[in-house]
Amino acid sequence: MLGRAYLGEGSMKTCVRSWLVLGFTLVACGDNRGVDPDASSADASPADAPPAVVDARGPGSEVPDAAVDAGPSVHRQYVVSALLAPMSDDTPLQLDIDGDGNPDNKLRLLVAVLASAGGVDVQGALDRSVARGRTIVLADVESAGGSATLRFASGATPDPAPCASATDTVCGRHLQGTGRFTIPGDADRSGKIDGSIASGAFSGGPGSVRFRVAIRDRVLDVPLVLARAKIASVTDDGLASGVVGGAISTADLEAKVLPFMATLVADQVRADCNPTPPPDCGCRMPSTGHKLLTFFDKAPVDCAVTLAEVATNPFLQTLLGPDLDVLPADGTPDAISVGFGVTAVKGSWPE
Repeated sequence: MLGRAYLGEGSMKTCVRSWLVLGFTLVACGDNRGVDPDASSADASPADAPPAVVDARGPGSEVPDAAVDAGPSVHRQYVVSALLAPMSDDTPLQLDIDGDGNPDNKLRLLVAVLASAGGVDVQGALDRSVARGRTIVLADVESAGGSATLRFASGATPDPAPCASATDTVCGRHLQGTGRFTIPGDADRSGKIDGSIASGAFSGGPGSVRFRVAIRDRVLDVPLVLARAKIASVTDDGLASGVVGGAISTADLEAKVLPFMATLVADQVRADCNPTPPPDCGCRMPSTGHKLLTFFDKAPVDCAVTLAEVATNPFLQTLLGPDLDVLPADGTPDAISVGFGVTAVKGSWPE
């Protein structure tokens, strides 16, 4: 179980910096490209998908005062073409989730540590998953008289196929604005974010949405409560410079997020290391697998990483300790704030 220790933002940053100095050799030593947890020998291209573009004024920034767009009823369908991970203070991708006037996104601290210290290319994994159709997120916006509703759903059966062939290292053929999709019958379509569109920008929440992300054959399906969204540009052709944020309950963190992380860590260790005795564990040096073993393989030290070792890691407990009090609001933090960038292009599917 995750502890409920909570550090303020300043203390957390100090904690992260201290741990980076004491616990790891940064990626500047050795291969500094980072390791994409979704990569395979057939996915060797370092740039499988175009990078997500962030609006110059910063995604999630407040929409300037403007008259609400009072147009006719419009229903637009999109497919998400890029998911942007919160990597640093330069792209914090923060929204005020709990309405206290302060921006929230504790997930960015974890992503920054994985990227800087563990050599894990989180953004590369997301880019590859979206381009190859492993992660298909459909979005639609219904608007009328200035009011608007944003919905997300998991998609399937992309047409055209994402990749031209098994050797295609770019893919993304379904993300060119002409893709057709279906929504599986068991997909959760109940979530929505109500808001408004002003000067072509959407702002809404709180609401609830569910996201399904696949890295290789590992799937994370998690709901966000108190979900909010700000999208700088909503047009017939797509969504640009969007941020979606919300809260993940500690129950979902422990039941879904941590097992997902532990499985990916174990996969990477097996890819980089052979089953030989510690301390070397037969790992390629340097490698992401070796760095992850150094961090997680503690009890027992056996050249493997278990869910228990991930869940009870003291530093990870601090990084993923709850920072929001939402379920219910009773003075006890019970959820973690998350946020990520979203870009989408035109798509279509039968209702």
